[in-house]
Amino acid sequence: EIEVHTRNARTHFGRFEATFGEDERPDNDEAPDPAQICAIEELVKVDTNPYADFAVFGPHFKRSQKAMRFTAQILSPDGSLKTEEIRGPPNFDIWGLCYQVWINLSLMVDLIMLGTLAKYNKKIAKYDRLWGKECWAIIYQADVRFRLELVEQLAVDEQVKAEKEGTEVPPKRWARAWAKGLMQDKWWKEQVEDPCQAFKLKLRPLSQILGGDAPVAEDPAS
Repeated sequence: EIEVHTRNARTHFGRFEATFGEDERPDNDEAPDPAQICAIEELVKVDTNPYADFAVFGPHFKRSQKAMRFTAQILSPDGSLKTEEIRGPPNFDIWGLCYQVWINLSLMVDLIMLGTLAKYNKKIAKYDRLWGKECWAIIYQADVRFRLELVEQLAVDEQVKAEKEGTEVPPKRWARAWAKGLMQDKWWKEQVEDPCQAFKLKLRPLSQILGGDAPVAEDPAS
């Protein structure tokens, strides 16, 4: 179990100020909760990919945790309770709220450079504008696979290479993995561009494109 504390708050806010100015703080709806900060720091400490699941990670963490106690279980017609999967952001706008919290957290724990985080946001935004909300489930699936799978793969590749050469892996390997992943044009083409084009041209239905590993919630705006 992870200990949740605020002992390093001065350090965290100091890093935020180094980017945005003295005494600056994240807006309330963009501020990471101490529990989120401690969880990511623990993952980094044990050298595990610091991945945040946007189905449960986002603004106002304490409020969302309380709400999830009710949404995680639903009443069946027979009166029994069954567990319901909590799904990811239904559109780019909601995703962006989660991602802004991730940006601020990353800066506060010195995880990923702001430039890399901004480039990633720009890439997802571009795909959303280009392919439209009909393809959001495909785009989000790629986002999850990038942050959960590709980043880890690239970081491990660097570790293995260093071990073969008898050298140490420099600090901030997760930041480098994010930066390298953004340049993997073939990967992005296979994960986003080709599937979106196939869906738009009605060559493949969503059921054949989505793998079920990153389901999205129903868009309330639809």
